[in-house]
Amino acid sequence: MSEFYSATFKSPLGEIYLVSDEEALRGAWIEGQANYKEGLIFPPHKRRIVPPLEQAREWLRCYFAKIDGAERPKLRPLCTPARRNILEQVCRIPYGSTASYGDICKQLHARGIMASPRSVGNAVAHNPMIIFIPCHRVLGTNGSLTGYAGGLERKRFLLSLEGSFLPFDVANARSRSKK
Repeated sequence: MSEFYSATFKSPLGEIYLVSDEEALRGAWIEGQANYKEGLIFPPHKRRIVPPLEQAREWLRCYFAKIDGAERPKLRPLCTPARRNILEQVCRIPYGSTASYGDICKQLHARGIMASPRSVGNAVAHNPMIIFIPCHRVLGTNGSLTGYAGGLERKRFLLSLEGSFLPFDVANARSRSKK
C-alpha cells in the first residue's frame, strides 16, 4: 500500500490541504468547502514534502500570481473511474474559458464515453482536486454561475483571476452593444 503525505498552502481563498503519494497529487481541498477532505479513508498522512506536494505548492503559487509556465503535478484523483473520465474532460477546459455541463457531456460522447448532465454535475460537485481540476470553469447551460464546493464567491474570484467573462459581464456587454 502506498504511503500518503500531506501539506498545506495558504492561498487568497484560504488554506488548501494537499495530499499525495510519492508519484502524484491525490487530493486538494480549500478549507471549509462542501466536500472538504472527502474520500480520505487512508491511514494518517505523513507531514513530509514529497515531490508532488512541492510541485503542487509551486503550481498554486504561480497560478495565484498569474505566472505562466509552472508544471502542474501529475494528478491521480481519489474518485471512481467514471468520475475520473468526467474530471479529465473538465481538465481540458482552457485557462480563461468556461464550458457548460451539456458541453462536457457532448465532448465525452464524442470520445465514446456516455455521461448525463447529472453525472457531470455529480462529478464536478465531488471534485477531489479543487483548482487543479478546474471545476470552477463549469457553468450552467445558460451561462449562470452554478454551485461550487468552495462557494460561489470563490468561483467568481477564480474566474475573474483567469480573466473569464462572468455571466453578469456577458449580460452587461450585450446590453451595452444594443445601445
